[in-house]
Amino acid sequence: MNLVFSRLYVCGVPQGSTLGPLLFLLYINDLANSSDVLSFRQFADDANIFYATKTSKDLEAVTCMNSELHKVINYCDLSKLSINMRKTNCMIIASPQKPAIHNVNILNIERKTSIKYLDIYLDEHLNWKTHIAHVQGKVTEILGILNQLQNYLNLKMLRQLYCTLIYPYLNYGAMCWGNNYQTNLSKSCTKQNKCI
Repeated sequence: MNLVFSRLYVCGVPQGSTLGPLLFLLYINDLANSSDVLSFRQFADDANIFYATKTSKDLEAVTCMNSELHKVINYCDLSKLSINMRKTNCMIIASPQKPAIHNVNILNIERKTSIKYLDIYLDEHLNWKTHIAHVQGKVTEILGILNQLQNYLNLKMLRQLYCTLIYPYLNYGAMCWGNNYQTNLSKSCTKQNKCI
């Protein structure tokens, strides 16, 4: 959920001002108080809302989730904030062994099978396949550039480019997705060996 100041109201601070980010954070700091049931993670103007339940029947009813989201929407209305619905989506994380939940309608918010969260792709079964495919795609793309540059740059420069352009993709969030099945990680290992 991406929060922005509504254009209908005259409020806020000039964009690019020094105190603007701090004042905005202070302004929306009590967003988490709008619901006792939901869990919030905020980063600048992005807010992620989590709702956990142990049974799928709670999710199928969804009345609790929808009523709590209405409280968040009311908070935003009172605070003169608008929710960017184009950037708002939901995902249900569940075990792949459990039956899929299809008939969940959370305030007509678009449901996705994977979501980018802090530059890591989470999928509905937390098997990290989407993120690993993203990393492999980026590494392949940059590897093509390095292959073209290898005739023009010395080894030290190529190593610096590797450390700057490729290594961060392989390292970022590896504590989460790096503990995966060898079959899922083998292509990434092959790409890294090719780089070396």
